Amino acid sequence: MTTPENESTPSFARLQELLHAAAEQFRAHGYTGSTTREIAEQLGWQKPSIYYYVKSKEELLYLVCSDCLRHIYQEVSAAVAHAPTHQQRLQTLILTHMDVALAHQDQFATTLLEMRHLTGRMLKTVRGLHDDYEQLVERILREAQTAGVLRADVPPKYLMLMLLGMLNWSAFWYKAGEELTPKALGVRMLEQFLAGAQARP
Repeated sequence: MTTPENESTPSFARLQELLHAAAEQFRAHGYTGSTTREIAEQLGWQKPSIYYYVKSKEELLYLVCSDCLRHIYQEVSAAVAHAPTHQQRLQTLILTHMDVALAHQDQFATTLLEMRHLTGRMLKTVRGLHDDYEQLVERILREAQTAGVLRADVPPKYLMLMLLGMLNWSAFWYKAGEELTPKALGVRMLEQFLAGAQARP
């Protein structure tokens, strides 16, 4: 791939600008309904400028998805590592997930819906990143079950799928500036999840 190695370079900044514009376009019109010409126009670039950074529209989608999944994995795993109890780890997981997903809403929604259009090695890599994140969440939930924080009669895989189903789809309906901030929404999500999943005395 063509991602610049040095994140402080102008090329890296322009690549990030390109990924943000592509994600916005893909989210609004779908991957198949978008063209690199439209993305270039959105940026005020000439179309050939895009191909300095990527070889194809599919590679552009790949970079949006892989960047998104790596970022949320890194942010959540780093935040959870500093939480001293299993209850706090669960809270940190949910609040950090919501914060990252809604701070990068176009990229996150695009990844969830449009990664299915990837093929070959790019699809395999993105699926692997997706699976890695699910395994991270499942491990946190399993450990919370073992510690008696969460009910033990539901396999952690299904707790993970239910939790991520609830969290992920907020990227499609959340609108910034309404009553709930991402943090407040994360707190509500935590309360709703615990209402069904928390261990009972």
